[in-house]
Amino acid sequence: MELVLNRIDYSLVGPTSRHTMKILPNPDGKGLQRIAIGGHDGVVQIFNIKKSTLVHSFKSLPGAKINRLELGGMKDHLQDKVFIAANNEVRGYNKKGKLFLAFETTLTEPIQHMTISGSDLMVASFHSFQHYFDCVEKLNATFADKITDIINMPSPNNEGVRTVIACEDRTLRLVSEKRQAVVVEIGSRPSCLQLADEEDLHVLFGAQDGSIGLVSFGFNAQVRWVLEGGGSGCVNCMVHFDMSGDGQRELIVGRDDGLIEVFVYDPMQELPVKRASYACTESIMSVQAGFVSSPEHPEIIAVTYTGWFFGLTTESKESINLRQGDGPTNMSSEMQERLQQLRLEIDEIEQKVVREREKYKQTTQTRPDALSIVPKIEINEKFTLIPNEAVYLLSIEVQTPIDNVLIQSETPLRILDVERNSAVVSHSACDPEMGNHLLVTYRCQVNTTRLEVKVQTTEGQAGQLRAYVTVSMQPKCCRLIKFTVRPLSLHQRSHDLALDRPYNSLRLTGAFSLAEVHSWIGMCVPEVPDKVPLTSEGVLSYKNSFLDTVLHCVYAKGKAEFKSDNMSTIAVLKDVLTKEATAKSVDLDISCEIHPESTAWMLGLVHPLLAKQRQLGAENALLAPLHELQQQGVTLPANYQSILDSETEIVENMKSQPAQLERLKCESNLLQRSDIN
Repeated sequence: MELVLNRIDYSLVGPTSRHTMKILPNPDGKGLQRIAIGGHDGVVQIFNIKKSTLVHSFKSLPGAKINRLELGGMKDHLQDKVFIAANNEVRGYNKKGKLFLAFETTLTEPIQHMTISGSDLMVASFHSFQHYFDCVEKLNATFADKITDIINMPSPNNEGVRTVIACEDRTLRLVSEKRQAVVVEIGSRPSCLQLADEEDLHVLFGAQDGSIGLVSFGFNAQVRWVLEGGGSGCVNCMVHFDMSGDGQRELIVGRDDGLIEVFVYDPMQELPVKRASYACTESIMSVQAGFVSSPEHPEIIAVTYTGWFFGLTTESKESINLRQGDGPTNMSSEMQERLQQLRLEIDEIEQKVVREREKYKQTTQTRPDALSIVPKIEINEKFTLIPNEAVYLLSIEVQTPIDNVLIQSETPLRILDVERNSAVVSHSACDPEMGNHLLVTYRCQVNTTRLEVKVQTTEGQAGQLRAYVTVSMQPKCCRLIKFTVRPLSLHQRSHDLALDRPYNSLRLTGAFSLAEVHSWIGMCVPEVPDKVPLTSEGVLSYKNSFLDTVLHCVYAKGKAEFKSDNMSTIAVLKDVLTKEATAKSVDLDISCEIHPESTAWMLGLVHPLLAKQRQLGAENALLAPLHELQQQGVTLPANYQSILDSETEIVENMKSQPAQLERLKCESNLLQRSDIN
């Protein structure tokens, strides 16, 4: 049975970060619940909702940007205390807004993640994790890869608190003070964590590629199942709640592309089943569920990046209008008076803006020495690889409406449009000899705050991609964002190293340090940790998302070895590494080994891709004749009927066929030109 959700817009609370909104539990479990939100302006606000209006019980003064908000309390008691993390400090408020804790941690970086269990406080920055008990440090750990989320999970036999740490190296680590860390490898970069059950040993993870998985930390820690993203955005937040009232909790997911999904656990199926979804135009930063506007109808509430606070309720629209008195005949005199007052306030603000704008215009025209203060433009930008499409997704989100975005590249690449993108695109002529291979302008529609485009790169080509973002504000200003396109841009981190492939190898020896060779590798491939390996040797494995080839890197002080079944990959590595070593005046001894079956192996990988494109072209050419035969009443064989049934997919794939053929041509030419001797 599908779940019907109706949207209710409540307020604009200001820009927020991920996991900065929670619903406070009620002592008796009845009545409307209060909400706590922390914003970029440092304001913590606790309020409830009455007739779609926010009624504040507490609102703090502005301060440092709030990166995390969690609920806590004494063990086995109501978790109604609000804890926020700003810079390297943790502050605690009771439900009435009274400050009872102001604790400064020893982290040198701002706190990005936080979780609380009784008197146990866990905080994490980008690379460091700390465990405090009653504000006394108990455990400290540092990771080379960036931490993406942390969560506490129950410990059997009262062995102390255990914490699951998600890292960008595609691992989940279970750490505790008394036991050795347990590491579980997953197939994609995790972005957020959620307990599957408060009393269970299972943890759900959401990934940057949109997938959702379940990991068991029982006797044999392993991945139980993975629900593929299917092109959906990065999972930003997850929560469980019984939306249907049948005693079974549903999984509610908020994504970076603005999609909110509700999944139900079907005992007859291994994977969760989608029950409802809602598409928003802005990225979802936090999602919760409870009884916030009606005591009879559960509601999903969400906060976007720009600060829109809205709900998705199971209550019907007619019931909402009747309860709020929004109907044309049911509007009370008090509501009409309030509506009129709001209109007067809006008119007054608009007139004030016009006066100030005219004053600014006259000042800048009459006084040549007048200065204009450029406003700070905060942008939430991402440049991430979509593995199943072998393209990058460039997303730009701004707090204020976007006027236009100009994209310029100094390396050859192709810009692909996104279906949900409504901007007007214009391509300008470029001179590659001047180092300018691309110039594209996107003029956005009114009130557009988010823009997405897909970027198709070619391996062997490196450079910078620049985005000039102009927003709709006065004075006019532009923000420049730079993205690095690496020579092996289509490679992604992997845990598997197949042994049955014909590997070519590249060995380097010389007077270089571990930090130097680590930085050189970071110039070649993406997803290299910011920090140098904590051990004396670094190991990185990669998989090509387009050709399915692999790359294995083992490096230490004074030596490095690279293995790949793609000769082109080895050639690109050799070229980049030798250039960097020459620039640093480091002498290198280079040795290469070519497997005699490597070329045939690569051709065997490219041939199915070419055959697929050839078959696609043949099926597309048959569509018109098959339609004509069908109109004449001819009964088509099953294989031809299946072509007609797949017409939509064939036509859609044909749009990208020229780009795919050009990419295969470039890969074949690169393989032909590869010279690693």
